[in-house]
Amino acid sequence: MKLKTSKHTYAHIDCDSFFASCEILQNPRLAGKYVCVGSEIIVAATYNAKKLWVKVGTPIWEAKKILKNRDAYFSGVHMDLYIEISQKLMQYLRKNVLDVRVFSVDEAFVEISWLPEMYNLGIDEYLQNLQQDILKEIWIPVSIWVSNTRLKAKIFSKIRKPYGVFVWIDSERERNIFNTLSFQEIPFIGRKTAKKLEFQITTISDYIHLGYFEIVRRFGKNGGKLWFELRGVSSMEFLPKTVAKSIWRARGFNRKMTSESSILLNHIKSNLDRMCDQLSRKWHEIGDIHILLIDSNWLQYKDHIELPVFSSDRTEILRVLQRLFQKIYKPGVLYRKTGVFSSQIQSIHEKQLSLFQQENHDHKKNLHIERLLHDMEGKYGKGVLRIGM
Repeated sequence: MKLKTSKHTYAHIDCDSFFASCEILQNPRLAGKYVCVGSEIIVAATYNAKKLWVKVGTPIWEAKKILKNRDAYFSGVHMDLYIEISQKLMQYLRKNVLDVRVFSVDEAFVEISWLPEMYNLGIDEYLQNLQQDILKEIWIPVSIWVSNTRLKAKIFSKIRKPYGVFVWIDSERERNIFNTLSFQEIPFIGRKTAKKLEFQITTISDYIHLGYFEIVRRFGKNGGKLWFELRGVSSMEFLPKTVAKSIWRARGFNRKMTSESSILLNHIKSNLDRMCDQLSRKWHEIGDIHILLIDSNWLQYKDHIELPVFSSDRTEILRVLQRLFQKIYKPGVLYRKTGVFSSQIQSIHEKQLSLFQQENHDHKKNLHIERLLHDMEGKYGKGVLRIGM
């Protein structure tokens, strides 16, 4: 099979410890400290904390134990801040590079094919200038990886971080790294697919050498698209992830069932942390929240409520969950499992319409207020209401 390899140059731009970097941006006195973000579990941490094995998913109590006697700072999750900074970064990229494809709240694919030549720069110098300019304009450090397909640029993001620049277009060097990287480093290889392959292949090179038609026979067209991308043929769109129909996080107690409300609430908070982490990574928000308790006899106690507006704010959602918990919790009953669930999910996006033409994230509330104003002016006449200053 003769392949027409890509002549384009793609970059994968990823923010370094994005949530933690945003907290440092808001409070510069945190610079150099071991900054951890999360309420019950860690959802982001600076690299000095990561070196001590404080990683995503680490319980807060364990992180505090690891960082004891160190200059550590623990912050809650502030999604509004992160989204605002993310939007500034994406707007900057749209003005300064080509074909920006937002992949998540803290990463994007861009094309830079002829831009270094336009500025009369080598590609490494151009990327370092871009990296420094983003830090100067947005105040967030980023790492950049470059290849001739987006998939390969994404794979190379495992290398040289934080604040790294990595250009990988030379085929010999590429073969060397593919010979050492596990095939599970290929994005979109799920657990089931990995399980099917683990006894036959170990590296990315093994996946490529398995052959296109063999890959398609076993894993369909999507597996074939991955194969093409790894061979240097641009064949994937890499658009933002589609919105799931629902999101669910649960946690069982195994044999240690409990009726203690404080323990149950801590487990619910942990479920919510994991849910909010996924929402933030995929740039989603929810419109309702469900709570579930399962007792020792497998009886279910559940309730739900629609939120006033779509949100990914952990503090706001937790307040709702605490109220629902008090409604369904029965003292003295042994519970084996807790869960939180949402069936209304949408992408977070810039909302152009707002009250009095000002930017406001509470878009649904604004539309409701605007309708009330319109109805009242229709009934009592224009100018009957005045805006307080």
